Amino acid sequence: MNITGRFCIINNQLTSVEEFCENNIINDHSIYEVIRIYNNKGAFVDAHLRRMEQSAALIRLSMPKKEVILYSIETLIKENIIENGNIEIVINNDQNWSIRFIPHSYPTDEQYRKGVDTMLYDAIRENPNAKVKRINLRQATANFIQQKGIYEVLYAHNNQLSEGSRSNIFFIKDKQLYTTPVSTVLPGITREVVIDIAQANAILVHQVAISTAELSQFDAAFLTGTSPEILPISTINALHFDVNISLMRLLIMRFSQKTTG
Repeated sequence: MNITGRFCIINNQLTSVEEFCENNIINDHSIYEVIRIYNNKGAFVDAHLRRMEQSAALIRLSMPKKEVILYSIETLIKENIIENGNIEIVINNDQNWSIRFIPHSYPTDEQYRKGVDTMLYDAIRENPNAKVKRINLRQATANFIQQKGIYEVLYAHNNQLSEGSRSNIFFIKDKQLYTTPVSTVLPGITREVVIDIAQANAILVHQVAISTAELSQFDAAFLTGTSPEILPISTINALHFDVNISLMRLLIMRFSQKTTG
């Protein structure tokens, strides 16, 4: 079962993890958020809950009050005595929801240094601005990733790039950032933080359509997400990218300062 720790929250009640079952997650219906815990504290929690409210509005789903969710997060962290990890909030409606610690896998130091391999994958998420459980698509991409021995797939439909299966993507060219428009992707929290950091450092960010034919024009590329944070890309299919470009390393440093203080 995709759960860790001793306790979880089900419908505002602290309970043993044995009470959680996969029926708490409804394919193509449940909205969810994954929040990373650093030193007993959730990162960017307000931003995650704002996005969850937006997802709920997009699919017309009722959800618990923000204050209830915040208190449940604090309780879950305290009772499980887990300092670092990932928690997942899953909401089916305001009377059917859960929060639990889930298994996590963070990139290694070597992957941050050398970058990771990725491949293009022909897929597109429906209603991309809503973070909804798409179990079949997630399983298909997970199988592909395992078969190919890569870190991530990048969705490319009709030769148009959108996002990763569990990440957003940025490119660097001439000391400027390029990423696909927010209307076509999940508005990732780490993605938003990267854009904020860039703007604070007078770095231009272009949100534009990117075709697969354009990929070779970029100097560097990186993934963003709750678990990978900012992770250099070494390859996309047969294309190679610079993993040591100074702009990307600056962004990694600035992001680390926000999460570790």
